[in-house]
Amino acid sequence: MNALIKVLLWASYAVSLYFAIFLFLQLLKNKYRPAKKKLTSFPHVTITVPAYNESKTILPTLESLNNLRYPKDKIQVLIVDDGSTDNTPEVVRAYVKNKAHMRLVKKKNGGKGSALNKGLKMAKGEYFSCLDADSEMAPDALANMMSVFDKDVAIVTPAMRVKEPKTFIQRMQRVEYIIQVLLARLISRLDCQYVAPGPGSVYRTGVLRKLGGFDENNLTEDQEIGYRHQLHHYRIRHCNEGLVFTKSPATVKEFYKQRNRWYKGGFANLVQYRKLMFNKEYGDFGVMQMMMNVVRYALC
Repeated sequence: MNALIKVLLWASYAVSLYFAIFLFLQLLKNKYRPAKKKLTSFPHVTITVPAYNESKTILPTLESLNNLRYPKDKIQVLIVDDGSTDNTPEVVRAYVKNKAHMRLVKKKNGGKGSALNKGLKMAKGEYFSCLDADSEMAPDALANMMSVFDKDVAIVTPAMRVKEPKTFIQRMQRVEYIIQVLLARLISRLDCQYVAPGPGSVYRTGVLRKLGGFDENNLTEDQEIGYRHQLHHYRIRHCNEGLVFTKSPATVKEFYKQRNRWYKGGFANLVQYRKLMFNKEYGDFGVMQMMMNVVRYALC
């Protein structure tokens, strides 16, 4: 048994090394190029902020959306209160007063996925974005991400950064996020991206509705929707200039809780979309990225 485990571990390490070298060569081949175009017209975008007991964190989030360098008549901001038991609705209501592009929407508690679907149902925009209630968009983030869309792209993902890291574990996550942004940039060029981060990703509203919206029972709905777009051959692109700052776990306990959810949800998604694995119909995503995901979970 020990010999078998050693063989599996060494095989996993060998596959990981192969992928690491492959991605490094891709980095050398594909030098970074910033967003190519500036917007000359501004499509209408609906931004949904799901909120549950976020009275202490949501004001900077709303302020960042109000300060976006994007025409306010082209933005619809829906703050969906998911049955909060604190004073989140009162805090939001006071802030959005006299802001015609912002609106508080109340609903019974049903989880983040259901809050996003509530916003999607009410969305007037041609494009749909979501932002966690503890995250902030940089002023140019939305315009930069919109500039990445072309007729083949269905999702554009942001470059996430840890907001004001203070503890040791937050500083470690800051480094991790920088590495993840680099990887997202690389796999995006290979049509291998499979996560649309909750803080800041932008979708085509029509495509998102066609695919049935967000899975309300999934632990990692932002990953599941990425897999679902890949399943239907929609392209996902990364925007390195789409800066979004998010609060990260400050303690080991908080970090464990977050990653436990991520890994359980990620593994469930991998099983759910196993038909993509080794499927040449999905190109590099089926042949390479799915195998990379399997190896990662095997090593964890």
